[in-house]
Amino acid sequence: MRKWGVPSLLLCFCILTGCSAKPSYISQEQISAAFQCKAKITSSSGVWEAVVTHTAGNGFSCEGENISYYWTGGQFYETCAGLESERGSCTLPDTAYALQLKNLVSLLYESQLEPLDGETLKGSCSWGEFIVKADSTTGKILEIRCDGAGFHAVFEDLET
Repeated sequence: MRKWGVPSLLLCFCILTGCSAKPSYISQEQISAAFQCKAKITSSSGVWEAVVTHTAGNGFSCEGENISYYWTGGQFYETCAGLESERGSCTLPDTAYALQLKNLVSLLYESQLEPLDGETLKGSCSWGEFIVKADSTTGKILEIRCDGAGFHAVFEDLET
C-alpha cells in the first residue's frame, strides 16, 4: 500500500494543477491582421523572397528585389526596379505568387478556419485545403501552405 502512496499523490497533484489540461489552440481572431515581415515563397512559378505588408484595412504589398506588387482594393499595381508601369493596374495570372499570397491571406480573415493544433488552422479555398501556422502568443503568421496550388510561404520578422 505504501509503494502506491507517492505516485498516487503525484497523479492527483498533476490533475489538480492542470498537467492533464487540453492544449490551447490558436483562434482565427488571434491572427494579426496588420503585419510586415520577410517571406520566402515557393509556388508553381518559382521561389521568391519578398517583404510582405498587410494592413488591417486589407491593404497588401509584396516587395521583391526587383519587382513589387501593390494591392489597392481591387487591382494590383506593379513596379520594376522602382518604376511604375504607365498603363496603371495589371492583371496577374492565377499562378502569380503575389496574387496567391494575397488571396490566401485574405481568407485568414474572411473564411471559417478550423483549429488543428496549438498553432495550426485549416481552411479551404478554390485550390483545396490550406493551412496557416501562427504563433499562439503573438498572433504572427509563421507559415501558409496550400498543396493544391503548389504554394508555400514561410514568414519571419524583419531584421532590425
